[in-house]
Amino acid sequence: MLDDYGENDPYMEGFSGRDPLAVLRANVPDLCAVVKVPDAGHLVQLERTDAVDEFLTTALRNLGVGVRVAP
Repeated sequence: MLDDYGENDPYMEGFSGRDPLAVLRANVPDLCAVVKVPDAGHLVQLERTDAVDEFLTTALRNLGVGVRVAP
C-alpha cells in the first residue's frame, strides 16, 4: 500500500490522534511508502497533482511495474 498526505491536512491529527502515521503503520502491514506533500491539504490529489503523479510513478517503478507517462 502507498499513502500520501498534505502537510496542511487538518484531518490527519483529528482522525488518528497525535501520531497518525504510527497508527497507519500499525494497521497496514504492507505499507511500503508514505509521503508528506508540501503545500497541500486534505485533497492532496487535487491540490498537487504533480507531486502525486511523481509519487505514484516512482513507487510503481520501484515495484518493477512499467509506467508510461502521458506528455
